[in-house]
Amino acid sequence: MTIDDIIKEKKITKYRLSQTSEIPYTTLSDICNGKTNLLKCSA
Repeated sequence: MTIDDIIKEKKITKYRLSQTSEIPYTTLSDICNGKTNLLKCSA
């Protein structure tokens, strides 16, 4: 299951997820598009 699948299942948008999780939208979008490796992200 991918992040996109979860977003669709929960019926939210990437923008809403970025706002709630406080992850910048561009970072979340890059993760979903495979441009950023999730394992290399830090909190």
